[in-house]
Amino acid sequence: MFLLLVFSLFLSSAIGICPDGSTTVPDGFGSKWKCLQVAALEQPFFAAENYCDTTYQGYLISIPNGFVNFLVAQTTASLNQNSSRFWIGVSDLSNGEWKNIDDGSNTTYFDWAPGEPSNSTGSTGCVSVDIKGLWHNDDCFTSYSFVCEVPEVGVTPTTPSTETTTKAGTTTSANYPLASCWSYIPFAVDASGSLTPNQFSAMKNFIATHFLKELFPIDLQPAAIAEYTANFGSPFDVQFNVSDMVTLVGKLPQYPDGPSDFYLGIITLTNIGVFDYKDGIPMNFVVFAGNTSDPKYACALQRDIDLLTTNGSTVTIIFVNPDLDLTPLQNFTNVNIVQWSDNSTELLTNIRKNMRCGGGEPVYYPCKRWFSFFPDYSNTLSETDFNTQRTFIKNEVGRMNRPDKIQLISDHGDDWVDWNNGDNIEEIQNDIGDNSVRSGTFSLNTTLQTLSNAYYSQDRTEYQPPYTALVFIPTTASYENYGGAEEVAQNLTNAGFQLAFFLMGPDVDETKLTNYTTNFIYWRDMSNPQPDNWDEVRLQAYGCQND
Repeated sequence: MFLLLVFSLFLSSAIGICPDGSTTVPDGFGSKWKCLQVAALEQPFFAAENYCDTTYQGYLISIPNGFVNFLVAQTTASLNQNSSRFWIGVSDLSNGEWKNIDDGSNTTYFDWAPGEPSNSTGSTGCVSVDIKGLWHNDDCFTSYSFVCEVPEVGVTPTTPSTETTTKAGTTTSANYPLASCWSYIPFAVDASGSLTPNQFSAMKNFIATHFLKELFPIDLQPAAIAEYTANFGSPFDVQFNVSDMVTLVGKLPQYPDGPSDFYLGIITLTNIGVFDYKDGIPMNFVVFAGNTSDPKYACALQRDIDLLTTNGSTVTIIFVNPDLDLTPLQNFTNVNIVQWSDNSTELLTNIRKNMRCGGGEPVYYPCKRWFSFFPDYSNTLSETDFNTQRTFIKNEVGRMNRPDKIQLISDHGDDWVDWNNGDNIEEIQNDIGDNSVRSGTFSLNTTLQTLSNAYYSQDRTEYQPPYTALVFIPTTASYENYGGAEEVAQNLTNAGFQLAFFLMGPDVDETKLTNYTTNFIYWRDMSNPQPDNWDEVRLQAYGCQND
């Protein structure tokens, strides 16, 4: 009987104009949205939520009644055979109440499976639905397919109301974060055994649901983040957007290696390259800590906090373990100490209250490209000229303000620095000094093949061109030096590379290289610290003259 009712309602409804590949929800079903889109890829809950937003300008779907629940379950089962469950837009991450994430309203319809909803732990609290339409209180970091509610084609996207109550419980305009702070917010996460598994999961849930999605500006590429444990601190690649950050946080593992010291989190933040940006945008450093610090580090800890807060930057420490005695920290200055709270509104407010927000514009020196430096490591140059080349490259790297845009290629196997590797400018400069082993005869074909191998060794989907490869050439005396590189040069050009050849010494013949590029930088006299007329041709060499 229920099937007949669903079918009759479908026939009697007006068909909306939904995007290709999506499913129209009949008008009589009482859904706030007319179109639903099944995403076959499997993602954790927070990444799925971001995917619906960034890909379709929609939300994970809310379920108002049994008609929509049945339609969604049947549609998902027919279109996706690989996943036994799928995410919908319902969670109890907002102070323990089940909410629809599209507008923050209380969920009024449920279809729990037997034994559900199970007691929420640190990682549960997100609703998945099986192919029978039964609901499960699930681990938010499990990967399932999901269903998005999406706007109609030709209709200005709207939310169910012009004002919504966000997950943090504060009223705000639709489509805008709760407390977005225009700034770079580098942060470090304690992944040690100082936290219980439930505390660690609760921290990740808060970071993914509130800290990233409500505090971070959506139109500014985030700064690097890092993890630390009892024994090490390590930055991650710079992510391209908040959605990527949410996915990264969802995948963070915990290392049960003993108690940590939040001083290691501070040290890790001082080593990432955000200090090099120099574009006037405020910096607010944050550490999610599971433990306090050994008193013997007090002086060094205050010194590094003072270093981070130069030029008006801020430091905030969130102690995730609520049982810690924070009295010994009262003597520290220039730092905002925040005690963990299960109330996300209170916690986010306490984190944000001392942050600097607003000012500056993103700037990339020399311009917003990806740069690959490939020095000459052959035995061709004299030791003096080789060191002149190396010093010049170090100085040029020092003139840049985005270490994540710099790649340093070496022909010594895997001894090279990739884009987005977490190094700061000084560390990249040190790498240039370290890669000083010289051997063999110069070969342009080998050089460009090494550059190509480095490019294709990683997934470059997010690394959109243009790229500029700065290749240093010491000789064209024989065909072995300059010949046979047509195919690899064309492949690099097709991938989006502009080749810039630095011709070192008086005897390098550019006419033998015009098959590859005409972007030549002449350095005829290597006793000079930089190429000929460098200040006039610099932007041309980098491909930045029109940017």
